[in-house]
Amino acid sequence: QHFMRHRISKSPSHLLGLSAEETISRGLTSLRNQAEPLRSASKTSLPKLQYHSFYERFSDDNVSYSSEIKARTSFIRLQRLHQMCCGKYTKEGRIAQESDDECYTQVLLGLANDYCSTDIILALGYLLALPKPSDAHQFFCRTQGNKLSLQLAIYYNCLQLCQVMLPLGTQDPGQQLPYQHCPLGIISYVLTLVSQHSQDARWSQHTQTLVTQLDIYRELLADNNQAEILQGFGLGIDVQRFTQDSDYKKHIILQLARTEDNNIFKTALSLAKRHTIPDWEIYFSFITWLLTASKITHHSMTRLIENRAVMKVLLKNPQMTADVLQISTYPLLPGNKYKLLELYYCLLQECESKGAIIKEKTELSTHVNVLKKLSSSLPGVDYKKLMSGEDPLSVLKPALVATNVHVAGKLATKIPCKPSSFHFILFQGVDVLSSEMVFCTFCEKLFWHGEGKVADPPRTYSVCSKRFDMCSEFFDRLNPLQLYKFILSITVSEQSFQLPITERMKLLRRALAFVQEKSSDAPSELTMLPTSVPTSYQDLELSVSTLIKHFEAIKKSGLSKPECVSEEVWKHFQKQLQLSASYTDRVALLVEWMLHSGFPLEEINAVLSLTGSVLPHSLSVISVIKDTFTTHLEELQNSKENDLEVLKKVEGILKTVLASEKESHSGSLEEIFPVLQPYCSDCRLSLDARQSLVKLINKYLNISADEFNHLIEHELSAVLKETFDVEVSREDMYSETARATLLQSLISQSSSLKELNVLLYILETWTNTGSSLHLMWAMLLKAIAKAPNQHSLVLTARACVTELPLEVDKEITAEILNSIGTLEALKYSILSSHQRLLEETLMSIDKIDARACRDADLFEMVIWCHRTPAIVPTPLYPLLMNYLQQPPVLDSVLNTKMFSKLLECDESEVVTRLASSAGSRVQKVVQQLNSAGHRAEAGSTVLLTQQVPSVLLTLNEALQTLDSMFKQ
Repeated sequence: QHFMRHRISKSPSHLLGLSAEETISRGLTSLRNQAEPLRSASKTSLPKLQYHSFYERFSDDNVSYSSEIKARTSFIRLQRLHQMCCGKYTKEGRIAQESDDECYTQVLLGLANDYCSTDIILALGYLLALPKPSDAHQFFCRTQGNKLSLQLAIYYNCLQLCQVMLPLGTQDPGQQLPYQHCPLGIISYVLTLVSQHSQDARWSQHTQTLVTQLDIYRELLADNNQAEILQGFGLGIDVQRFTQDSDYKKHIILQLARTEDNNIFKTALSLAKRHTIPDWEIYFSFITWLLTASKITHHSMTRLIENRAVMKVLLKNPQMTADVLQISTYPLLPGNKYKLLELYYCLLQECESKGAIIKEKTELSTHVNVLKKLSSSLPGVDYKKLMSGEDPLSVLKPALVATNVHVAGKLATKIPCKPSSFHFILFQGVDVLSSEMVFCTFCEKLFWHGEGKVADPPRTYSVCSKRFDMCSEFFDRLNPLQLYKFILSITVSEQSFQLPITERMKLLRRALAFVQEKSSDAPSELTMLPTSVPTSYQDLELSVSTLIKHFEAIKKSGLSKPECVSEEVWKHFQKQLQLSASYTDRVALLVEWMLHSGFPLEEINAVLSLTGSVLPHSLSVISVIKDTFTTHLEELQNSKENDLEVLKKVEGILKTVLASEKESHSGSLEEIFPVLQPYCSDCRLSLDARQSLVKLINKYLNISADEFNHLIEHELSAVLKETFDVEVSREDMYSETARATLLQSLISQSSSLKELNVLLYILETWTNTGSSLHLMWAMLLKAIAKAPNQHSLVLTARACVTELPLEVDKEITAEILNSIGTLEALKYSILSSHQRLLEETLMSIDKIDARACRDADLFEMVIWCHRTPAIVPTPLYPLLMNYLQQPPVLDSVLNTKMFSKLLECDESEVVTRLASSAGSRVQKVVQQLNSAGHRAEAGSTVLLTQQVPSVLLTLNEALQTLDSMFKQ
């Protein structure tokens, strides 16, 4: 008892599983009961047992005690160990109750855990004293990362198996006590028994469980030993993780294969075999390391591959080897290591020879040959980027010099390229480079950067002339197409703009002289117009001559910057004008850009005249405007995500045209209307886009009332056909009676939000309706009010109409009050122009909804509809004052469509408009209150918003503040 109390007081950690002091007492009582028979016995009365030296610490004969208490404690331990080993548990020695058994187990496990690092023999004794051997598994699971703990687990399970399997090995179990032998002997003896009787049918479930656990701990110990050995290889292995994590173990074994050391590689193979890792993965891990991470020479690589017979293993599955090489290994290879890449392609060749299908556009033998030539003539070129085909010339360009350009030209036909990667020229049907392309790229580099280490571009004509002479030596290597590309690069390119236009014209004339010489030697061909893709020297002569004329026309034009255009936009225009070279397609793009940039139509006409004098074309301002509109409106047909941006572009062009029409009548707005009209009834455009387009036409185009009505009728017919599948003729919308009948019929068919929105749009469009207007609005508002979950739409609809009879508004307010709610009814009465309706609504509402305290829509409506005086005697007024004192949270304004009607702006501008007027919000309220005779409330409002404490507010103070405010 003293021993247990001592252990419990010193080691509280193992008592966490005990829930109460009573449970602890039961555990101590059970120990006391087992020790009771020993109190009267002396040491000499017990049988003398012979122990192996491993157990000497448990024997009283080999331990000197300083007190009787220690002797008793050791005696209890010895007796328990003796009973466990001999299998002489008696019925009286077992714990009767399951709860006591659990308590006893937890105490012993805790003690074993406390002593496992300082006294392994004592810890083993506590584990052997457990009522159920299977409980020891909890202890070993917590400490399985410890090598000593794994050894102890093996020995413990062998001791348990020794008891249950002993009858299988000897006829007299009493003659073979386990503790008389060394642990190694016990383990060896038990393993022999297990192997001899592995198929024995007499094994119980308990025995099979012990054998399974023994195998697990042996495997973990073997892994632990392997991990310690592998640590000597400098891999930084986490021993505990190696024994527990199978993925980590496999990763370490694959890492082990990445070495030049044959002994370590053989170790990796043996470990892979033991852990059932395929040899293919080991060898592929090695070849990947060899190509991507090793720093050995190419000769050493090939020797290692040959000595270890790597390909013999990998070629057992050539397709998988080739696929993984291409997917996993190739991205890791550096593009400028030609020997590695050559080895990689040689490996793919071997896979191909064994039947693998290689997904390469270029033949593998071609890759090998090109790499061999690049290593000697073009070192440093990134081969992977070069062969990707994206822009091979830009990859080659830095390495090109006069000594290797000829070699590069010969290799050009083996290098793939994509036509879209080249500027100015459309290489139709070309999928590889040509030597002419390589020489053209070299000439461009030679002109702008010179030969050798000179990197400065030419600044004067003398330097330009010398560089041009150097390039002219290679002109014979260029075909007309590539020569034209070179001429453009030095005269009409972003880089060439640093040279004055006069110097570029001199270079053009020198180039023209060379081309004329070549053209005279070549057979004559019929050429009518210059082309941007010259295929003969006659074509090239005409194209260069056109460039010279283009520059001369620009010099003589005297174009000046319009006032409405910024300096940055003007500089961009000058560059684009030169780059256009007066070709029709480029001029059309330039004019379209000018329209969007706000250039006056006079300036656009001047550009069209200038380019037309160089190359005749049929372009006009109106034709370009029409084409631009068509392009944008086709965008609206195909995509509804950017409607607002496209419509802004259309509006910008209309503004430009309208401004020029007012000044000089250089553009005809009447010619634009036929282009826009068909799209107003095009069902491929969204309803909002069509509605916006109609508004733009009405705003900017000067069309007659009949034309506009005809446009509206076509649009509404298309909308009704699309939404209700109803064919509507002009007669159905011609008279007020016909419109009212049509609307009533459509309302009876409407059930969705989309249909009600369409009806709202139709009614907004019928602006010229006479006395029946109120009737139609009343029908629509009642229908929306009765529809479920349409409180936002009913408010939006009411904001569209300025005035309705009081009886109509009363009826609709009552319907909203019954079907939707008090807050929405209050908002509707605010939107109406009837003061009496608002007062009656406020009187009918017993209690203001709590939502009103934070409803920004409500207070903004009160302010913008000038209803502040009407709510002064109501509970809404203090809430409005609180709202004015806080910064407006306009993100909570949900009904932007309604406010767009009130503020007469687009929905996208609602929040911006409300935010910009936040400073004048108080002034609006004060003016409304003062005009209605509420001078004291108006002055108090000013003081409240100035953060004056309410205890200091007086009537005089309020009136004085109000007077001073209006004097200012």
